[in-house]
Amino acid sequence: MNRFAAIVVVLMVLAAGIYFYSPLFLFRLILFMVFMVITAVSAVMLAILVYAKSKYALPSLLSLLASFYALYQSYTWNEPVHVAYITAAYIMAFAIALWWISEPDLSVYERLRSAAALEKAGRYRAAARKYEKAGKFENAAECYLKAGMRESAAWCYEKAEQFSKAAEIYEELAEDQGDAYYLKEAYEFYRRAGEIKKAAECLEKYAENEPWYWEDVAKLYDEAGDFEKAREAMLRFEEYCEREAENDPA
Repeated sequence: MNRFAAIVVVLMVLAAGIYFYSPLFLFRLILFMVFMVITAVSAVMLAILVYAKSKYALPSLLSLLASFYALYQSYTWNEPVHVAYITAAYIMAFAIALWWISEPDLSVYERLRSAAALEKAGRYRAAARKYEKAGKFENAAECYLKAGMRESAAWCYEKAEQFSKAAEIYEELAEDQGDAYYLKEAYEFYRRAGEIKKAAECLEKYAENEPWYWEDVAKLYDEAGDFEKAREAMLRFEEYCEREAENDPA
């Protein structure tokens, strides 16, 4: 209700402004307020960047000067064409900023090339980013692998629902980096891929460091039909429970 009332008030103010003044006056007023905000923001940013000794202080200074001049011209309306030029420059700068933010890791050259062209040129990381943005996750994963970015490749294989390939990458990472966390990731993706035996093998290795998972290992081996392995895992779980009971009888 409050939002609706605010809209009604704004519309009434605009209607009154048009009736008592003119559309041009309202247009100038809007421009004046917009450039007042831009000037204030530019001034604050300039102060921060100068204090930080940033190289972006100069663009901020140019923005401050341009917005202040446009603010002055919006008030006097001596050179309206200058206001138009500055407004167009700000709109263009805003559009370029959005375009740049959409792919922050890419150079200008890489932004202008297609994913296939970048892949052919050996720029695998940039090609992977392009493929990923286009929703071609399997292509992106292959390029990430060529770029040596295996975790990003695994994530893309997950998005492509290639769970087995994602699991293989995590299993390799666990072996290469000695991080048991990757074994748990591999187990989860093998399970999603329906490869229960491999999931059990990964979780078995993980349970060596996190023994409360032995019961889950036993259940997986039982589901895979390997009852001997299931029995061994359950015995390991019972041993773990006995050790815990010694420390905490309750």
